[in-house]
Order: sequence, then structure tokens, then C-alpha cells
Amino acid sequence: MSERRGFWSLLAHPLVYEAFHHLIGARRWMRRFTAEVIRPCAGDRILDIGCGPGALLRCLPDATTYVGFDRNPAYIERAR
Repeated sequence: MSERRGFWSLLAHPLVYEAFHHLIGARRWMRRFTAEVIRPCAGDRILDIGCGPGALLRCLPDATTYVGFDRNPAYIERAR
């Protein structure tokens, strides 16, 4: 798998990734997607492959079991 270069390599840093998502409105989209498509309920179990820094977790009820996988260790550390 090839690594991103140039501008895209900046997104490997969790804080830059989160700031970029904020700028493009991805947080708002994520909340809407979660409410309308995933429709989580307390007690649900969610598996998020390619979770990034765990943005989906912020949209889930507290009693949801969430497991996220990502190939970027910095993203996983930020999600924790």
C-alpha cells in the first residue's frame, strides 16, 4: 500500500486531520449520518474499520460498545 505524499501526508497527524474535518463540515455530516443511517441504541456494538481518531465514537450513546481499527497508530492513540 502506498503512503500519501505532499499535502495529504499532513493528514497523518490526528490534530491536523480533525481540524481539516472541522473545516469541511465533516463533524456535522458524521452526526447526521450516525443519527439517520447507523441509528445506534444503548447496548449496541459498533465495529469501525478505518476509524481515524475515533470521530464516530463522539456521536454514539454512552452505553455503546465501540471497537475501532486504523493503520495509523497516532490515530488510535488520539482515539483513546
